[in-house]
Amino acid sequence: MMDKFNQYLELSGCSNKTYSFLVKQFIDEVGIDNITEENINTFLLKKKETDSPATLNLYINAIKHLLKFLNKDIKVPKTFKEDEKIPDSFTLEYLEKNIIPVVESIFENSLKIKTLFYFLFYTGLRKSELLTLKRKDFDLEKRIAKIYQRKTKNEKIIVFPDKVSKLLEGYFAIEPETFNAFNLGKNTLDYYLNQLKRYFPEIKLRPHLFRHSFATHLLKSGVDIQSVSKLLGHKNLQTTIKYLNTNIDFLKEVYDKHIK
Repeated sequence: MMDKFNQYLELSGCSNKTYSFLVKQFIDEVGIDNITEENINTFLLKKKETDSPATLNLYINAIKHLLKFLNKDIKVPKTFKEDEKIPDSFTLEYLEKNIIPVVESIFENSLKIKTLFYFLFYTGLRKSELLTLKRKDFDLEKRIAKIYQRKTKNEKIIVFPDKVSKLLEGYFAIEPETFNAFNLGKNTLDYYLNQLKRYFPEIKLRPHLFRHSFATHLLKSGVDIQSVSKLLGHKNLQTTIKYLNTNIDFLKEVYDKHIK
């Protein structure tokens, strides 16, 4: 059925991969023979607990296309009002429940990209720093890597959790290193993110967003702001505060708690 539906989407000029991915999730949850107004509403209400209005609207449009393909006259809820404000960070939950599943669905080299995204989220590296990394710079057992900072001409040590170390080990085992640790060209990371942008219109998906998300994740996890500043590679706290000024109320709370 999905092959014919994909052909229908292609002939209709729709985003084949996007709607196909979303419809498959819907059918896996509901069942192709149990598509009713009640089941559609139940599915969307469940998605509403974790997904953004923009993502919910993609599901609604995908289901509409499916119903048209099946010649079923079933009422579908109206689209949700989307937040016009573009956030400057995303959470670990958003990464795991939204971004990673799409990565696994649309990319053949999904392990590489999944590992790369987790690595960026948990280290906050700049794109320029990422491109200088060699595999000899990693110690997966100790969960650390060395980064050469061109601005300061110094080396810094970055750390990452065990699950990232295991992902790195798995990826490194299947793809030999050619010119850097992740075999990335200057524009490769941008290419991956550009392929994902249409799936996540609610965020401004770009390399630096991982750095913002890393810093915000640390602060919300209770890491003191001095440590966040060091992990970001900033020389002073004011740079860190300026860097994160979009979350100023939360920063004031953290600052007043830790800075005497």
